[in-house]
Amino acid sequence: MLTWLARKGTPFFASAMVFLALMIAANTVMLVLAADLQATREATSQERIQDALDAVIQAPTDPTLLSAMADPQWSPDVLGSDLLWLYEAGQLLPNGH
Repeated sequence: MLTWLARKGTPFFASAMVFLALMIAANTVMLVLAADLQATREATSQERIQDALDAVIQAPTDPTLLSAMADPQWSPDVLGSDLLWLYEAGQLLPNGH
């Protein structure tokens, strides 16, 4: 497109503006796609954490649940015991609340 504008005799300033507009459009598309991917990751992680919280609320003394990672991929340092503590402290609500 820039070559076409140059052949047409379009001034440099107009060509530069078209180039900038195309760059902004391309970056916007890439940003939207990346944001969608990140939102999907976060929703999946939130679902796993909520499921782990629900399980540990149902059986708060189960050592397997208390030592299990809530989401091994995105929050490997958060255990079921951490979720239970956050729930009991009123910092984390179970599903449906």
